[in-house]
Amino acid sequence: MLTQLREDLIIRSESLICIWMLRLCKHYSGALWHYYRLSNGGFYMAPDLDELLEIQVDGNGFNGKMSADAAGIVATLFGLNHLVTEVAERDAVEVLIKRHELLYEFAIGYPEATAIFDAID
Repeated sequence: MLTQLREDLIIRSESLICIWMLRLCKHYSGALWHYYRLSNGGFYMAPDLDELLEIQVDGNGFNGKMSADAAGIVATLFGLNHLVTEVAERDAVEVLIKRHELLYEFAIGYPEATAIFDAID
């Protein structure tokens, strides 16, 4: 989980995930977040919201609705990928890439997998 990273990278990853949610969902204006540890060793964050969120990804033209949980998976995948580009330490990069891979694997079996993969493609 995040605890295998230095504290500054934990803080930065949380910040980036929230920033990505703001970018992806124009109607998102903040919420409490849940942190999920996955049985495969991965993790993701998701806002505590009941309504479907409209997600728009300018880079690939995706525009669709999904649960806050699925949107959190998308934001976490984008946030981890973003953080990899900011980190210079090889060990930290390897941990981030592994966490991304584990979440990606989890998302394959997620009920909203099609929307998640359309959004990150």
